[in-house]
Amino acid sequence: VIQDIEMKLGLGRKCERISVSNEKPNVAISVRIMQHPQDSFADLIFLFPNQPTPNAEDFDQTLIYVNSRQEAEQIQDFLRRHSPESIPKVAFEFFHRFIDHSDKTKIHEGISSGRLRAVSATDALGMGLDFRKVKRVILWMAPRTFNSLIQKIGRCARVFAELGEAVLFITQSAFKRFAAEFELGCEDQSAPEWEAVGSLGEDGEDGEDDTEEDEQDGPLESITEPDEGENDEDEEPQNKDASDHTCPTFRRVRRKKFKTYIEARDQWFLAWFVVTEECRRIPWNKFYGNDSKEKLPLAVTPAQARCCDNCEPANFPVETVRLT
Repeated sequence: VIQDIEMKLGLGRKCERISVSNEKPNVAISVRIMQHPQDSFADLIFLFPNQPTPNAEDFDQTLIYVNSRQEAEQIQDFLRRHSPESIPKVAFEFFHRFIDHSDKTKIHEGISSGRLRAVSATDALGMGLDFRKVKRVILWMAPRTFNSLIQKIGRCARVFAELGEAVLFITQSAFKRFAAEFELGCEDQSAPEWEAVGSLGEDGEDGEDDTEEDEQDGPLESITEPDEGENDEDEEPQNKDASDHTCPTFRRVRRKKFKTYIEARDQWFLAWFVVTEECRRIPWNKFYGNDSKEKLPLAVTPAQARCCDNCEPANFPVETVRLT
């Protein structure tokens, strides 16, 4: 990407480059296996303050990222349903690309002002915005890419002198899948050299992922990839004009999904982040080459900062959630 920018701008090879690390030592990071079914959202109960009569300000402002519009709406309902009377239900909202523009503006303003305490959202929320009051980022199931994961964590505790927390929730089956993907990528978990297991072919082109070959029935025109960031499985079908009697041509389509070297590397780092028993910042720093970059000069890490659930397990207690 940097080379593309240099070429587009005509900067030349002698242009000096200043690379700054994207580390966030003020944000505690952890991965949790869901204790209850994903669609119950019961594991999110821990978000509520553990005190008799909390008020809205006691609820740390939180962004909850999901992979579908349906989950965004359901989590809002869950939070409102379980919110104590001392916290107004309107403090919880959902956000995705299909809500009205005026509602989007109100939600942006509600996050910035602190009026909203939690917003469950798809990728549509956050790009290009700077929410200074967000203290927690929850990822409800892993995003599509490692890059997306780190971007979302970066929306937490934007002020480096303040503490934040980022938690990734996944199911047990998802964890096992990530573990298998990681083992396929590299056997040495302590110091992986991903470049040695790249997917480039002999001709230097990106390799092909044969495991994702599939067959689909349907109109050829309708077989498209979903939009990045949101799952359209909950979208209602569009009504057809009753006068349209033309039947689409159906055929069996065999297609192979290609995974580029960059995509395969990204997926492997995501798996490494999830399954590692060492510091979760190791894959983060290696992916972005942070060890060779400048540290932010004004970034002062608070003394109370926690690292991750692997480095300091005692500082990351997981509450037992019981359904009643």
